[in-house]
Formats: sequence, structure tokens, C-alpha cells
Amino acid sequence: MLASSNVARQIVGDNFTNFPPSFSYDGLSVLLNRSIPSLQADKCRKPWTLPPACKIPGAKAPVWLLADVLDWLAAHREPTVEAPAVEPAARRRGRPSKAEQARRAAEGSAA
Repeated sequence: MLASSNVARQIVGDNFTNFPPSFSYDGLSVLLNRSIPSLQADKCRKPWTLPPACKIPGAKAPVWLLADVLDWLAAHREPTVEAPAVEPAARRRGRPSKAEQARRAAEGSAA
């Protein structure tokens, strides 16, 4: 698998100028950081997990267009997540401890 970042950088380049406009499983494996056998299995078993491919008449292997793959990746980008605000401590569940029961009983009798 060509998943190494150095190999991917050599093939893809910093801004996709060196990457061909169409490619087969080897280019897709670099872009998606997955092995070629994994991509081939997914193309048969669960094709909805891959970008849309072009089927050339007479060819056995599908071909992917760079623009389609980049659009597909952009559509599957996770939204940014902001840090949650600090919430007040939630009420404890379960039976109160004996110390809490005694404190509550003392507060109740004092009132």
C-alpha cells in the first residue's frame, strides 16, 4: 500500500498539480489511504463507500476522476466541533450516602 506520507506527497504533490485527472485503484489508494485489495473488495461488496467511478467500455477496471474524488471527500468532511461549555455537576444517581442522609436529616429538623 502506498500509504506513506512521503510516497503520497511524491505522487500527489502539495496541490494536486502532479496528480493525473483520471486514475485507477493505485491512485485512489493513495488519496484515500487504503490498500488496493480493500478498495477492490469495497467496489464489489459496498460501492456506496467509495467515490463515484467511471466505467470505460471494454475496460475491466473502473477509473476515477480527480474532481469527482475531491468533491466526494469534501462532501464527507466532518463538521468542526467546538469545545463543550462547562456544565454544572449532574445530580448523583443512586442511594445517598449515610453522611448525606444525616446532613439532610439535620437540615430538615433544624428548619
